[in-house]
Amino acid sequence: MGNVSGNRSIIEVIVVDGHPSVREGLAAYLDTLEDMSLIAAASTGNTAVELCVRHRPDVVLLDLLNSGVDGIPTMHAIHQALPDVPIIAMVGWWQHELAEAALEAGAVTSLDKDVSGELLARAVRRAVGTHDDRSDALQPGDRRS
Repeated sequence: MGNVSGNRSIIEVIVVDGHPSVREGLAAYLDTLEDMSLIAAASTGNTAVELCVRHRPDVVLLDLLNSGVDGIPTMHAIHQALPDVPIIAMVGWWQHELAEAALEAGAVTSLDKDVSGELLARAVRRAVGTHDDRSDALQPGDRRS
């Protein structure tokens, strides 16, 4: 795990999504941020678990329902291997029941997949404890821009 702390400023992220364009878009966005780095991307749940064990990320962005990814079992498998890795569940705007199931299964938050880059970055920072402003808390399924 990257051990994000005052001495370390780069948050290492793994993205899990079945769509190449989503993985590539998130990679491009994370590359614009000084404090985050995409260390791996997976299109399937099994690959996600393998990459998490190999790279020990600071946070995982996990699409819950997509081709090749079965979110809740993948989340359980990641947490079984690395119990302290925070997982942010990414869902479609219509999948709020799935988002609630992810929170019950241990996701630190859930975000609509159409969330703004700013809110996504804020959620990642909060997941690892490097975001100080608690006054504008994200809500599950938040998609404000």
